[in-house]
Amino acid sequence: MNIFKQLIRSLYSPKDIATFRFQGIGKTIFYIFLLMAIISIPSAISFSTTAYQGVNYLATSLEDEIPNFAFQNGVLTSDLTEPFIDGDEDGVFILDSTGQLTVADVSDYQNGLALLEREAVIITDGITETFRYRDLGNLNLTKEEISSLVNSIAEVLPVILTVFLLILYLFYTALKFIGVTVLALIGLMLKNKAQLNLKYRHLWILAAYTVTLPTAFFAFTEALGIIIPFSFLFYWAIAIFMLYRVLQYVPKPKPREDSENYAPKTE
Repeated sequence: MNIFKQLIRSLYSPKDIATFRFQGIGKTIFYIFLLMAIISIPSAISFSTTAYQGVNYLATSLEDEIPNFAFQNGVLTSDLTEPFIDGDEDGVFILDSTGQLTVADVSDYQNGLALLEREAVIITDGITETFRYRDLGNLNLTKEEISSLVNSIAEVLPVILTVFLLILYLFYTALKFIGVTVLALIGLMLKNKAQLNLKYRHLWILAAYTVTLPTAFFAFTEALGIIIPFSFLFYWAIAIFMLYRVLQYVPKPKPREDSENYAPKTE
């Protein structure tokens, strides 16, 4: 069966998944790489778009809109007497050298960058990440130097994003291989209970296709921005249930007839 048909059938048909158990391990490994590549497309596009927009916006704003500022000994300084805020709740840039704003104050925004007096805050889809300037050492930069640096980053951004997304893809694919391995170990217990004649190799192949449904489901909800509580537990509940259903379609070995009943009679 074509590998793309296998992917589609694996979303809804435990019966078809059960027939994949005898295929080569190499094709199964390729299937996992393909699955992770496909489900990574939406998040990769979203991340790349946000990165391009953010860098281009910052480069333009530094040249035309943002007031002069500088970092001196790890502290943001400027001539401002009140915070500078440009944008709205969906995307914002904040410059505050006055110390009036805190991380909690800027966390209400959905996306943006906030340069506060002693720390920077990056907000992505409502999730905030902070780092203190002093963690970068004795930081001393002017607005002009930062503008030049941002423009340099914008020129090589495609390369940076490609390398970053590739590393991220390989990392999550490695985690998926670990997950498939763990699910196959759980399959050993299930197949012993069901008295099936399956080796670990067969269970690993079945587990690789079984994770298609939960992997695609949670990738889809994440792309839509839907947060499901206890998603880790739900993922494993779906994966284990799917594997249980798959094993129900694996034929049980025929019982051996007692050879003594067919032993030739002796006079």
